[in-house]
Amino acid sequence: MLRLVSTGGDAPPAALVGPWAAGGRRFINGYGPTETTVAVVVAECREELGSRLPIGLPIANHRAYIIDSAGDLLPDGVPGELAVSGPGLARGYLHRPAATAERFQPDPFAGRVGERMYRTGDLVRWRHDGQLEFLGRLDRQLKIRGNRVEPAEIESALLEAPGVRQAAVEYLAHQGQLVGWVVGGESDDAELREFLSLRLPPYMIPGKLNRLPGLPMTAAGKVDRCALRVSLGSEEEFDMADGTHPVNDPEFVVVRNDEDQYSIWAADRPLPAGWTAVGEPADRAACLEYIDKAWTDLRPRSVRALDGAR
Repeated sequence: MLRLVSTGGDAPPAALVGPWAAGGRRFINGYGPTETTVAVVVAECREELGSRLPIGLPIANHRAYIIDSAGDLLPDGVPGELAVSGPGLARGYLHRPAATAERFQPDPFAGRVGERMYRTGDLVRWRHDGQLEFLGRLDRQLKIRGNRVEPAEIESALLEAPGVRQAAVEYLAHQGQLVGWVVGGESDDAELREFLSLRLPPYMIPGKLNRLPGLPMTAAGKVDRCALRVSLGSEEEFDMADGTHPVNDPEFVVVRNDEDQYSIWAADRPLPAGWTAVGEPADRAACLEYIDKAWTDLRPRSVRALDGAR
């Protein structure tokens, strides 16, 4: 008899929990990118956990942080980027030193010398019950009339409305407005906007709401956002901006730990224990270019030894 259901790879609909968690079965929602050796955060979900399932807490010997673009910790309830630290982290991307340096950065919170953390690019927040909640990808962050807008945060607010089972939000540049798609719901559009106005600033309220019997999905089980755009008769690319870094790029410095792992670090912040600065401060692009060009000399000693033995 089936006793345990474990899911991962994408956020499952909350409606799945009730049927699968019934009859004494356990429903585990797992989260973890390949860079963290797959599973790194897990939650045991029950039907009463709400419209958006939590991803839970880090597994043993791992840590999870929610940070802003400057790398500072954020308080409960405030969306930010998820960073993960612990022994499950990969060394990096094969033959991609600049990408490795940008994503695998010094961990200033671990309290251990030379520790690294992986910046996932995922938008999350701490829930009131102390668990992590996945909201979406940071590369979907927009800047509309000078305001930073997180479509995933709007989707999360829509899912809190009574009866709403699915929600998607995108920005249509040619219309100059946010557009939402909703599945289910007990309110008309005016009531739904009023519901959102109690939770979001005015510039985050979709100018148009569309009702669908179900959101289109890709073969991989993700929301087909291209199909949503086509459903409105527009094939225009969405005007998206990567919000993982500030517009005015500050100075960084190339850093190295005792294991010959390289990264970049804001030049105006104290270096975490076990990391040494290499060279002079420069902008982000210059630091990454330096690491890329110098990769032959910067490769870990173990890799250089293997190359020499061939």
